[in-house]
Amino acid sequence: MYCCAITQSRDASVNLEGRIESLTRLATLWAFSGIDLIQIREKDLGEAALTAITRAVLAAVAIVRQEKLNADEREPKLPLVVVNRGLQAAMKAEADGMHLPGGWHQADAMNVETVRWGFEQSRLPLKLVTGSCHSVEEALIARDNGVELLLAGPVFEKPGTSVQSLGLAGLEQIVRAAGSVPVLALGGVTTENARQCIAAGATGIAGIRLFQQDGWQQL
Repeated sequence: MYCCAITQSRDASVNLEGRIESLTRLATLWAFSGIDLIQIREKDLGEAALTAITRAVLAAVAIVRQEKLNADEREPKLPLVVVNRGLQAAMKAEADGMHLPGGWHQADAMNVETVRWGFEQSRLPLKLVTGSCHSVEEALIARDNGVELLLAGPVFEKPGTSVQSLGLAGLEQIVRAAGSVPVLALGGVTTENARQCIAAGATGIAGIRLFQQDGWQQL
């Protein structure tokens, strides 16, 4: 099961150094535990701070890589690191790619072409472009515009929010519309319902709280 861990610092009172320490610790755990993708989603930060956090997470993954090589793992499994928004921060930190948030396909929003052009101009390898998806229509647009991995949601209702959930039936429709583009289930996913998402056709799951709690390693 493909797993995407999404960062989100919830305590705005914690300074940048504290946030870097916390996220570095999480990234190290995720890299050792087999997470496939880390999405850095720190929407309240400016470019410099987001760059610093991204560099710290990438450094943590690199340290785990070396430790796995030292332990005779010839091809260690390591997560890719993408940045939600913040194209300049992603390029400065030399992240693996970008996540395009909701509305990315609108005319005035950052899109796949913009990301590819930016990485190409910076002479950086672009390993992955992911995108948010909330409907069949968005899945079709993503499929036809080069998005390589979709995060579809919210699949399940989340307490305290009025956002309409897709449900498993909606997730299944998005998977069909996306064609060969893999889809991760996002929103209200738990260790109890993750397998239902896979049964609906999802390649894997994504989440914030899920991967900061115990139990996900057994998925």
